[in-house]
Amino acid sequence: MALYIDKKYINLVSSMLPKFKWKKETLANCRCVICGDSTKSKGKARGYFFAKNNNFFYKCHNCGAGLSVYNFLQHVSPSLCKDYSMERFCAGENRGNFKKPSSEDLYPVSASRPKSYSFKYLVDLPEEHKAVQYVIERNIPKDKWDDIGYTEDMGKLAEEFDEAYKNRFSAEDRLVVVIRNSGGICGFQCRTFAKITKRGMKYFTLKREKEICYYGMDRVDLNKKFYIVEGPINSMFLPNAIATLGSSNFIHVQDKIDDTNAVYVLDNEPHKKETVHLLEKLIDMKKSVCILPENITEKDINDMVSSGLDAKKLIDQNTYTDLKAKLVLTKWKKTTT
Repeated sequence: MALYIDKKYINLVSSMLPKFKWKKETLANCRCVICGDSTKSKGKARGYFFAKNNNFFYKCHNCGAGLSVYNFLQHVSPSLCKDYSMERFCAGENRGNFKKPSSEDLYPVSASRPKSYSFKYLVDLPEEHKAVQYVIERNIPKDKWDDIGYTEDMGKLAEEFDEAYKNRFSAEDRLVVVIRNSGGICGFQCRTFAKITKRGMKYFTLKREKEICYYGMDRVDLNKKFYIVEGPINSMFLPNAIATLGSSNFIHVQDKIDDTNAVYVLDNEPHKKETVHLLEKLIDMKKSVCILPENITEKDINDMVSSGLDAKKLIDQNTYTDLKAKLVLTKWKKTTT
């Protein structure tokens, strides 16, 4: 009954939601009326209603808002919210003491998240902007640009994301990759535009450690073959992929998600002891790993794509496990050292 009532009121409020449509029985899409979605592209629709635990919830892939239907209606149409509350009560939901369906089970910290952050998405920037030009030069697919933005002040962005980051970063401008899980925005990876020195940091990753926060977790299908890589940009060139946001996180993926159908794709660094050691550990853990042939000299997936190579085909043709993986790794080390 709860799902029926939730869906009824979603339909009733739908006339107030630009580009609203049902994509399937338990999933609806619209432009986000919490943040306004993209101001430059009126075609963007990054707000979603979806069913979870016998209730519908709303989330926005742009601003990270996570709301129950009650809280969404309270924001958009208080009069409908009152009717909704009464109907849920009359239907026997939490009889005798109607309680608003909470999003806290789904998004433990969403209530404390700001509705906007100090960065702009690429679609809201002019083509000549350095962040847009950088992404074009890297050949990043345009269908992934919704995940990429630019901040003029990483320090401010970090503090907005989590007060624990207060005064930890300077006001440096950076490219921003937005990390989302089922609860919306759970982190950011910020890349510098400056020339990297030995003491400099190319990337800073902001995330909440208590959450499962890998890039691509908001859309990956774990029931099908999927790829696990280190960096978000590399994952953007593969279908059904996630990025661990650091090579040290590869070993712990199995503790957080079901990686039965996963292929682990590390950077192509046969001379790097840490990469070789990590591959050895993954093979011992019975994981499927990609080990590229010696004639492929490109370091990562982005480099392969920029060189005109079919990265997915190469990965699929050079995925190994168990004894075969050990044999290929041994040859890989011998022929490249």
